[in-house]
Amino acid sequence: MDNTLRFIDKNGQELSATNVDNIIKVRIDTVTFMLHEGVFYRICPVKDDMGVAVRRNVRIIRDAKESAYGGTSQTSAIQSYGTMHVDGVAYDLKTNKQYPWESSEEFYVYKGEALQPLSKRALRKLFPAKKSDIDAWFKAGNTLPTDLEGVMSLLMLWAE
Repeated sequence: MDNTLRFIDKNGQELSATNVDNIIKVRIDTVTFMLHEGVFYRICPVKDDMGVAVRRNVRIIRDAKESAYGGTSQTSAIQSYGTMHVDGVAYDLKTNKQYPWESSEEFYVYKGEALQPLSKRALRKLFPAKKSDIDAWFKAGNTLPTDLEGVMSLLMLWAE
C-alpha cells in the first residue's frame, strides 16, 4: 500500500498531493494525521504535544477462503472503507466484493514529533518522572491495552 495523500474534487476525480515530504500534519474535519517516515498516523492528543498515534494497516487477502454461502469467511469481515491503493492499483472495497480485505491497528505514543511503538520502555521515556509508578503498574500484573480508549486512559494516568 502506498501512503499517498489523496483528495476527491467536486467532480469526484481523485487528486494526489505532490511533494508530500513537506507535509507534517493534515487535518480532516476534527481528525489530525501526522506524517512519520512516509506513513500517516491518526493522532489522538492526551496533552498539548503528547498522545496516541494510530497506524491502520489494511491489506487485500489474495487467497481468501470462501464461506458456505459464497462470501468471505467471517474471520476476515471488516467495517466499511472506500478505496485502497496497492502497487499502483485502486481497489474499490465498497462495491467490488471480489477483493476481501482485513485491517488492524497499531498504537504508538508521540511527544512532539517523536513517535515510538507503545511499550513499557516508551512509557518510561515519555514519563521519566513516573518510572517507578510505571514499573509498579506493570509489576501489579497489568498489561498494555489493546484498544484506543484503553491506551488513552493509560497515558492520562501519568500525564501531568
